[in-house]
Amino acid sequence: MNSDPWKQRLSLMRGALAPLAPFLGEWVGEGKAHGESVQSLLRVRPILEGTMIEIQEVTGDYTDLCFYRWEPESGFLVLHLMAGQGREYPVEPTGTGFVWVTGMQEPAVEWIQQGEEIRQEVLWPEAEAPEVFVQYRRKNSD
Repeated sequence: MNSDPWKQRLSLMRGALAPLAPFLGEWVGEGKAHGESVQSLLRVRPILEGTMIEIQEVTGDYTDLCFYRWEPESGFLVLHLMAGQGREYPVEPTGTGFVWVTGMQEPAVEWIQQGEEIRQEVLWPEAEAPEVFVQYRRKNSD
């Protein structure tokens, strides 16, 4: 048994991120954002010795960047960087992916694994349908 507390913490952090393993890789997607058709590129990779997962989403000239991590003190978290600002949210695993736990006036962001595809949905409070949805499939390695 390993008694080094830093190695134990490293092992816990990596293990907690294991549910994101099916999302690793490059994906291409199509969908709708605010009523407009969109095409998107998604890059998901482990960083910092597997203690964080970086998700970069490129849609047109817009890039969204998120860093997922797990800490024993705080649980599963995401740092969302966009338009020069950063917000941090708790993340809850679901049976098919994960969802951000956002504030009452903020949209819920959910990632859903559907077989060999991933679906992203962004649902604003009191909306009946997602304002953003993109269906991703693995990018062909040409």
